[in-house]
Amino acid sequence: MLACGPFADITVSIVTYNSQDVIGDCLKSLPEGVAVRVFDNASSDGTVELIHSQFPAVQLVASDEN
Repeated sequence: MLACGPFADITVSIVTYNSQDVIGDCLKSLPEGVAVRVFDNASSDGTVELIHSQFPAVQLVASDEN
């Protein structure tokens, strides 16, 4: 995600593990223009797929193991 505007110097980093039920609300709560990186620790509940499909601007780093 390319950061711009008043939040250009801010990057939000989020670590997830089987967080499908809450990650969507978390990402929606962030102000527009903030760069976001999600580090997923081998979730098996659809967290990675949800982020890919609903939040394409989020930089996702998906690990193969927790």
